[in-house]
Amino acid sequence: MLSSFLGAASFLTSIPAGGTIKRSSVLAFPVVGLLLGGLLGVIMVGAVRVFHPLVVGALIVGADALLTGFLHLDAVGDAGDGLIAHMEKTKRLEVMEQPLIGAFGVVAIVIIELLRFASLTKVSQPLVTLVICYGMSRGLMGLGLLVAKSAKGNSILELFSITDIRFRYAMRSLLVVELAAIVFAGYVAVGERILIGAVVSVLLFTFVIARAYRVIGGITGDVIGAAGMLSEVGFLISVFGVR
Repeated sequence: MLSSFLGAASFLTSIPAGGTIKRSSVLAFPVVGLLLGGLLGVIMVGAVRVFHPLVVGALIVGADALLTGFLHLDAVGDAGDGLIAHMEKTKRLEVMEQPLIGAFGVVAIVIIELLRFASLTKVSQPLVTLVICYGMSRGLMGLGLLVAKSAKGNSILELFSITDIRFRYAMRSLLVVELAAIVFAGYVAVGERILIGAVVSVLLFTFVIARAYRVIGGITGDVIGAAGMLSEVGFLISVFGVR
C-alpha cells in the first residue's frame, strides 16, 4: 500500500517519492491531493501575513506549478489544442502528442491560470479550502481513469485498466466514498460553499470528459489532467469568486 501511495505521489507531483505506480495507486490520488493542497495551504497561510493578496495569488500559482512539475499545465495546453481547435479526430490525437503547444493551448493555459490567480487572491480559510480543492480534483482524476475509456492505445491509461468487473466497481466505489468524505469534511469545516464548489467541480470535470468522447472517442492522460485543472478552477471560483 505504501508503494502504491508513493507511486501516486511521484505520478502526480514533481516530488521523487519513489514507489511504483499501479492500479491500486488511484485510491491514493485523493490522499496525494489532500497533502498537496495542505502544503500549498501552509505556504498561503504564511504568505498572507507578509505579502499583498496579489503577490500571494502569484506565489501559490507558481508553487503549484513547481510542485506538480508543470505536468497539468502541459495537459491543459495539449487538450486545448486537441479538443478546441477544429480538425478531424485523427489529427486531434496527433496534435495532442506533439511537444509544441499551439494557439488554442496557449490561450487555454492563460485563461486557466488567470482565473486561478484571481480566485487565490481572496481565499479565506486557505488551508482547509486548498486541501479540499486538491483532494477533490485528484480524486476525480483517479475516478476518470477508472471510468472512462481510452481514445487510443495509451500505455499510461492501460496501466489503470481493470478487466475484473467486481474489482473495477470496488475501486470506483472506494474512490466515490473518498470523494464524499472529502466534501463532507469540507462542508463541516467551511460550510455550504464547499458543496457548491464540489458540484461545479464535478460538472466541469464531466464536461471535459464528455467533450473528449465527442471529438476523439475517449480520454487521454492530457484530457484527465486538463479536466482536473478545470475542476480546481471551478471549485475556487464557486467558493470565492462569486459575491
